[in-house]
Amino acid sequence: MILKNPKKEIISFKNAVILGLLIIIFSAIFLFINQNSELTNLYTDIITLIVGILSVSCLFYAANRSQIYGRRIFFAWILIAIALLQYVIGDLLWVYLEIGMHIQPFPSIADIFYLLYYIFFIIGIFFMIRPLNSPEKVFKTILDAMIVVVSATLIFWNTILSVMIISNREATWALSLSLYYIIRDFVIFMIVLNLTLRKVNKCGRNPLLLLTAAILTQLITDSIFSYLFLNGSYQSGNFIDMGWIIFYIIMGLAGILQGNIATVDSDNFASLVHKPIKYMIFSFPVIWITLAVFMLVWGYYNLSESNFYVIQIKVLIFFILLIIRHILTVNENWRFKLKVKK
Repeated sequence: MILKNPKKEIISFKNAVILGLLIIIFSAIFLFINQNSELTNLYTDIITLIVGILSVSCLFYAANRSQIYGRRIFFAWILIAIALLQYVIGDLLWVYLEIGMHIQPFPSIADIFYLLYYIFFIIGIFFMIRPLNSPEKVFKTILDAMIVVVSATLIFWNTILSVMIISNREATWALSLSLYYIIRDFVIFMIVLNLTLRKVNKCGRNPLLLLTAAILTQLITDSIFSYLFLNGSYQSGNFIDMGWIIFYIIMGLAGILQGNIATVDSDNFASLVHKPIKYMIFSFPVIWITLAVFMLVWGYYNLSESNFYVIQIKVLIFFILLIIRHILTVNENWRFKLKVKK
């Protein structure tokens, strides 16, 4: 059902998609034709900032229009918008250090804002996952996040660290940040994907799918960047920078789509969304158990004795978290059945 006085779409999603595609195509052609590294570096830095600012505006647009769904969804999109704003500020500092000061922008003060991006984004996503109106739900949400963090650490930290030999302190700091960004992206990706697979009552599934695609793009781009940087082969202004431009564009499109569907009456919105997918990531532990066992076997054959000991500790922590999470779920289901019988 449409509201009696629905707000018209302020931003056309179709036009935004066309504009985004034009930016991507033009940027790809520009980078392919131009061999001047300084010119391509300047272009990618500036266009990334412009697209980033536009994307932040689109997310605030989504937040403003999502007030129809209540304060929780409104604050969720506000926090995601603020998170992306932190990322844009980080990019602005990166440009200033790289072009204005002619110094290496990684690691640098810009990383502070890239770290803040993660904090605000993850809080915003937790607002969408479930109403945290009881200590048990808060605890389960924290456990969900911890399980993914430990899993991501098992995948990336030990595998990448085992094949990299770092000799100086600056390189160690760069490696730590690179691994952090990859793990951060992976955690956000899994949580957003889990949210997308859940039943959606007050938030459209399509905007969440776009958020998932954006984070996946960021994960791939950060992974390639880290690999190239740690091997000394990364140069600003090459095609890898296209990844961050695409990331911003998809984030902006998610905001526009969320803002545009907010003209739908929230009381009847649930009947308009697709049938929820009941197969959820966090409620299906076989994936995580298989991953943990695989990393344990892999570590036994590929890591030194000291590093393999660290793997064992992490796998132990992982299983403890998983068992606690399962106990909470069983207890919750048991109490629900008792209420139904009464």
